[in-house]
Amino acid sequence: MTRLIPDDILATLTIYAEVANQSFECKQAVAEVIIRRMRRHYNSDGTVAGTVARRFQFSTLNDDPVDNAQLIRILQLRDDDPGVADCHLAWETKADPNAQIDPARPELVPNAVMFCRSDTDPLPPWATPDKEVRAIGDITFYRN
Repeated sequence: MTRLIPDDILATLTIYAEVANQSFECKQAVAEVIIRRMRRHYNSDGTVAGTVARRFQFSTLNDDPVDNAQLIRILQLRDDDPGVADCHLAWETKADPNAQIDPARPELVPNAVMFCRSDTDPLPPWATPDKEVRAIGDITFYRN
């Protein structure tokens, strides 16, 4: 039996919703965060759906009118949209959650499980300088 919405599509849509206007490297970093959350069961049941759809974890599925409008917009995307293709490739390059870390392809944001826009004001309480891993474009990644 095939799942109605495959994991790679859920991950691609989440990456698109979170960082579509950011660099490919930033998109890959968000893919790393999703995978790391799955592996660690960090606000996750260990699945893609149970990670990206957990309330208040990724902005697309929050109970907020702006986020809901974003969800509607991404659900109406076409698969030939270049932004979607870029997000899908970012997921595919990081997607095997069971793979060992390849030393030739080091992690972009080691130990990061959270991220937010650098210009968020106020920053979330978990976004402290001692937990900052790396900033990529407008996005700063944090460990817990």
